[in-house]
Amino acid sequence: MTSNQTQNETWRLVKVASSTIRPFGVVALLFGLIAILGYLSAFEEFYRPIAYGSATHPLTALTISAIGIALYCNIKRPPQIALQRFFSLLAIGICLSRATEILFESEFTHHFVPFQGVVSQELALGKHNSMGLNTAIMLGGLGLSILLASLKQPILSQFIVSMAVLRFEELNPQINI
Repeated sequence: MTSNQTQNETWRLVKVASSTIRPFGVVALLFGLIAILGYLSAFEEFYRPIAYGSATHPLTALTISAIGIALYCNIKRPPQIALQRFFSLLAIGICLSRATEILFESEFTHHFVPFQGVVSQELALGKHNSMGLNTAIMLGGLGLSILLASLKQPILSQFIVSMAVLRFEELNPQINI
């Protein structure tokens, strides 16, 4: 096998992987929208698929939806690039807000969380419904990776997404969250 043939096969794999970005964006958007629909319709099974299990927090659903839209806008034309960056920044902003809230033990996001009444009621009943620090770091990292890719920083983008999918405790075992 020649070097040129190996290189062609490598680029073919890159094209195949790249062709999955938009479908994954649609799937992420649908997951987020289904959870939001569950809150809107008071159909708990849409945002808490396992009875008495963890729920998808509204901020998590919004962030996943924003990431889904950003992935779907993976077309290299100015209007789509602007949308991709906007939704990446939205995801990063939500995650930074939530991480800051957790680290400083404040209730900052409670002022703009949609369906906060539902979340508060469920917490009062002893049900689990929160966007944890691990989730905020992972989704924020995904948003940052998409933003960096749109800014033509592929190596940094890949590094960030690789770090984002690792568990936070494995990166910093001293922090007990």
